[in-house]
Amino acid sequence: MNVKLRVLSAGAIFFLGIAANAQKKKADTVTKTNDIEEVVVLGTYGIKETQEQKVGSYSLVTSKTLEKPNALSVDMAIAGQVSGTVITANSGQPGSNAKVLIRGVSSLTGDNQPLYIVDGVPVLVGDQAGVATTSNALAMIDPTDIESVEVLKDGATTSIYGSRAAAGVIIIKTKSGRGGKGKLTMMAEYGFGTPAFERYKFQTAQEQVDALIKGYMALGQSQAAATSTVLSPSTGLLRGWDGVSNTDWEDATRRSATSSSKYNLNYSFGNEKIKGYASIGNTEQDGIIRDASYKRANASIKIDAKINDKISIVSSNMISRATQFGPLDYGYFANPILSARFTPSTNAIYNADGSYNLSINGGTGNAGFNPVAIQNVNLRKSVFTKILSSFGLNYNILKNLRFSSNLGIDYNYYDENEYRNPDFGDGNNPAAGITGLAIQSNYTYTTVNWSNFFNYDFKINDDHKFTATAGSEATIKISKYPYQASTGFKSQHYEQNNVSWGTTPFATQSYTERYHLIGYIGRLSYAFKDYFNLMGSFRRDGYSHFGADRKYGNFWATGANINLHNIVDISTVFDNLKIRGSYGEVGNIGNQNYKDRATLGQSSYQLLGGYTINNPGNPNLQWEVSRKSNIGLDLAFANNTLKVSFDIYKNLVSEQLTNDIPNAPSTGFGTLTGNSLKHESKGFESSLTYDPIKNDNFSWSINGNYSYNRSKVLNLTGPYLDADYFKRFGVGHDPSEWFLANYAGVDHTNGDALWYTNSSQTTLSNGTATAPTISRDYVGKKSIPTHTAGLTNSFSYKKLTISFLATYAGDFSVYDIWGRYYDADGQDVGIRQVADVANAWSPDNVNATRPQYRPGNSVAKTHSTRYLYKGDYIKLKSAEVGFRLNKDDLKIKDLNSIYLYVRGINLLTFAFDKNLPFDPESNSNTVPSYVGGSGVYDQTQPLLRQIMFGAVIDF
Repeated sequence: MNVKLRVLSAGAIFFLGIAANAQKKKADTVTKTNDIEEVVVLGTYGIKETQEQKVGSYSLVTSKTLEKPNALSVDMAIAGQVSGTVITANSGQPGSNAKVLIRGVSSLTGDNQPLYIVDGVPVLVGDQAGVATTSNALAMIDPTDIESVEVLKDGATTSIYGSRAAAGVIIIKTKSGRGGKGKLTMMAEYGFGTPAFERYKFQTAQEQVDALIKGYMALGQSQAAATSTVLSPSTGLLRGWDGVSNTDWEDATRRSATSSSKYNLNYSFGNEKIKGYASIGNTEQDGIIRDASYKRANASIKIDAKINDKISIVSSNMISRATQFGPLDYGYFANPILSARFTPSTNAIYNADGSYNLSINGGTGNAGFNPVAIQNVNLRKSVFTKILSSFGLNYNILKNLRFSSNLGIDYNYYDENEYRNPDFGDGNNPAAGITGLAIQSNYTYTTVNWSNFFNYDFKINDDHKFTATAGSEATIKISKYPYQASTGFKSQHYEQNNVSWGTTPFATQSYTERYHLIGYIGRLSYAFKDYFNLMGSFRRDGYSHFGADRKYGNFWATGANINLHNIVDISTVFDNLKIRGSYGEVGNIGNQNYKDRATLGQSSYQLLGGYTINNPGNPNLQWEVSRKSNIGLDLAFANNTLKVSFDIYKNLVSEQLTNDIPNAPSTGFGTLTGNSLKHESKGFESSLTYDPIKNDNFSWSINGNYSYNRSKVLNLTGPYLDADYFKRFGVGHDPSEWFLANYAGVDHTNGDALWYTNSSQTTLSNGTATAPTISRDYVGKKSIPTHTAGLTNSFSYKKLTISFLATYAGDFSVYDIWGRYYDADGQDVGIRQVADVANAWSPDNVNATRPQYRPGNSVAKTHSTRYLYKGDYIKLKSAEVGFRLNKDDLKIKDLNSIYLYVRGINLLTFAFDKNLPFDPESNSNTVPSYVGGSGVYDQTQPLLRQIMFGAVIDF
C-alpha cells in the first residue's frame, strides 16, 4: 500500500500508518486498499491518524476556502460548510459577534461557545467588549492567514480537552512556510454592499396623518375634530407638520451603500533547515448605519526550524489592532435602526436656522432624540488589540518516541469609550444627575497555556500497532475590568468627549478575575492490520473555581472502527466502507460567574459603607457533564470520486449549573447556585464530496452537508425555569421553544384583536379588563433550526473558475420583539406604523386580517405569536467567478500568476414565510446566552449583500 505523508511541521516523527497489505491476502477475498492522501493531526497534542484509523467525528475546512472568506471572522467564514454546526451572525455591524452551536445546545444556562484553540493556545471568543454593542474576539484573526479549521464534535475527539469541551472544539492552524523558492503573494479586494433582506414598509408622513385622522373618526370624532387632534399647531399629536415635509429617517441615518476593502501581503520561504511565513494585512468595512465601521490591521510571522535530526522548534506570532465604531441596538432611542422607525416622518431633521430639530413630536418618550443629531455628535468607539504567540518544541528522543512542548499566550486589550452629549438624548437627564456622560473601560484578557506531551508509536509483527500519548496541560486566565464614568460636560462643546472633561465623577469600578486549570491526559490507540482500530482516552482536570472536594473531575472516551473494505472484497460496490462508534464524557464550567465561594456586594447602613453577601456560594459545585455517543458510517464509490459520511449522535448533558436551586427563604437566600438541570440533544448529520468530472480542461466538484438536531429538557429544579426573551424551560420541551400568547386573529364583527386563553385554544379574549386573562403558553415552535444544510459547487474550465455556496435552515421561528410598537393597533399613538395599517379592519373592510386601528388603544401590547414568523430560508451565501493568467500568459519575469475575481456574499435570500419582514438570521446582542437570544430580531443592523472585486498576484 502506498502511504503519502504530508509533512506538517519540521523535524516531527510521523506515525507511518497501517499497511493493510503487510501480509499476503487472497485477491478474491480482499478489496485493494486505497491510497491514503494524508495524515491528519487530530487536535493540538500531536496525535496523528490516517483515514483508516478514524474513529471519531470531525470536519476539516482548508485554506482554499478560508483565503476567500465571506466574513471578517473565521467562525462566520466556515458557516454552512461544516455538518452538525449552526453558525449565525448577531447583526450586520462589522466585527459583530456570532453564535455557534455544534450538535445542538450544550448548556441551558452556561456558555454554548466551542473551545477555540489557535496554534495550541486556547483563545478568547465571543463578545467581551465593555462599550461596543457587539464584538467578536475571533474577528481579530485574519482568515487569510489560516491553514485549516478542524471542528471536533464527538466524545472520542473532544474528551482529551476535558472540562472545556462540552460545546465542541475548533482547532485553528495558521499557515507555515514551505521549502524551495520563496513565494510572495499580494491580494487586494474592494467592494460595496446593501441590505441583504429587509421587507419593512413604513408610513409616509401623509399616510400616518391619514391613518390617525381615520382612527379618531372611528372613535366618534368628527373629521374636523380628528384633524385638530392630530395637527393642531399647539396641542396636536403631530403639531408642527407643514403638510409637505416627509423625512425619510432611515435614509438619513444610513449609507446608500457600504464600502469595504482588504489588502494582504504574505511571503513564504524555506529550505531544509528553516521554513517561514510572514504576512501583513489591512481590512476595512462599513456598516449600513452611517457611524458603523470596522478597521483591522494585522501582522504575523511563523518560523519552523530544524535544529538537528532530533530537535525542531516552531514559533508563531500574531498581532492585530482593530478600531470599531457602532451604535446601540435593542430598544434604545439612540439606536438609529429603531428610532428611524419610531420617529414620524412629519418631523424635520433641522430647524429653519440650521440647528438640529430637538422638538420631536409623536414618539413615546423620544422627544429630544433626533436620530441624525445623535449620530453626528455622540460617540461609541472601541479599539481592540490582540497579541497571540506560541513557541513549540519537538524532540525525537528515540525512533518512535517524541516529546512536544508548547507554551502560548493570548493577550487582548479592549480600550473603549462612549460619549453622550449634555444637550439632547440620553446625556441630557438632569433629574438623574446627568449633564453629558463619558464612559471609559480598559478591559484586558490574558490566557497563558503550557502543554507537554510524550507520543510513542510501536508495533508487533506489523500486525499490531499502537500509539500512546501522555502529558499535561496548564491554563491560567486573568481578566481585568477597570471602568470609569464622569458627567458635568459643557453645552455645545462636543469635542470635549472623554472622561477627563467631565467635572463630576459618575461611577468607577475595577475588579479582577483569575482562574487556573490543570489537566493530565492519556490516550492509547490500537490497530490490527488496518482491519479495525480501538482507542481510549482519559483526562483529569482540576479547576480553581470549585470547592476543595470537587476541584478535580474525570473525563474519558472510547471508540472503535471496522474497515470492511480491507476485510472482505466489496470492490464491485464500494471503494471504502467503514463503521465507527464512540462514547465519551466531557465537561463544561458553565461560565466564570459560577463559583464555590461566596460573593460580596457593596452596601450601606445608616450612612456607613459596608458589604452584603450576594451569593453564599456552594462548595459542592462541579462541572456540567456531557455524555456523547456517536455511530458513523463512511462510504466511497466510483473509484473514490464519491465519498459520503453519516453520523448519528446523542448528547446527554446533566449536572448543569443554575442559580435557581430552591432554598429556605428564612436563610435570606431564596435560591442557591448548584448542579441540577438536565437535557439531551439528538441528531443525524451527513457530508458528501463528489468529483463527477475531472480532466485537464474541465473539472466539477461538489461538497454538501445536511444535519438534523432536536433537543429536549429532561430535568429542572421546579415546574419551569424562565429563560430570556420569551422562552421557558419546561420538562419535555425544546429549550429554545417560544413561550408566548397565542394570537387568534381578528374578530370580524367589531375589529378586535383576539388571543387564545388556554392551551386547548377553545376560549378567546380581546385583552380588555372584562375579558378572560390572556396567558402565555408553549407554542410548539422553536428558535434554533432543526434542519441545516450547505451545498458548494465548484467548476473549472481551463482558466475560468466558478463556485457558489448555498445554505439552508429549516423548522424554526423568529420573533420581532418590537413589532408590538410599530405594527400595532394604536396603543402608542404617535409612533410611526407599518404601511399595512391602511388595510386595518373597518366597517367597510370586515374581512381584513389586521385589527381596527384605534388611536390610544388601551389593550396591552401583548407578546404573542402575532410577531412570530417562520424562519426557514435558503441563501445563496457566496458565489465567485474568477479568471487566472499563468506565467506563460503573462510573460513577465518573476510573475507567476494573476487571479482576478468577482465575489458575491448573501446575494439571494429566499424566505419561506412571505410575511417575514427581517432577515431570518436573527439573534439578540442584549442576551448573552445562545438559547435566550436566538431567533430574536432586536433592531440590529441588517446583514449585507456585498459585491467584491479582487486580484491575487503570485510572484
